[in-house]
Amino acid sequence: MGSGEITYQDVWVVFTDKTDISFLRHLKPGYRHCYALVKSESKKWVKIDPTSKQTKVYVFDFLSEDFDLSEWFSQNGHTIVKAPRGGDQKNSMFIGVISCVEITKKIAGIGKANLFTPYQLYTWLKSQEAT
Repeated sequence: MGSGEITYQDVWVVFTDKTDISFLRHLKPGYRHCYALVKSESKKWVKIDPTSKQTKVYVFDFLSEDFDLSEWFSQNGHTIVKAPRGGDQKNSMFIGVISCVEITKKIAGIGKANLFTPYQLYTWLKSQEAT
């Protein structure tokens, strides 16, 4: 990769029912929390999980390069959607509540300001698969 060259990493968004914030229980079951799963340029999987207390980063450096962690999450009951490659940076500036959705959108390069809940993010990502 030459200097100034932009490369995009593959990003998946994982949706789950798990939340440590009680008032989020009113959100759609299965879509109460989201986080990013990234396959780095070095073929290592990285999980970036923004929780209410901290953002947890897990590097799965013990997995072989050909292991598909996104498929493993899918087969183990998680809803997972691949984000569009390159993202949508035209509206990347947003001032609002820092949430799992906002952090995950930033990681995936999604600049849509009107996505507030994990389910809204999920439906938008699914609509992008069709295009």
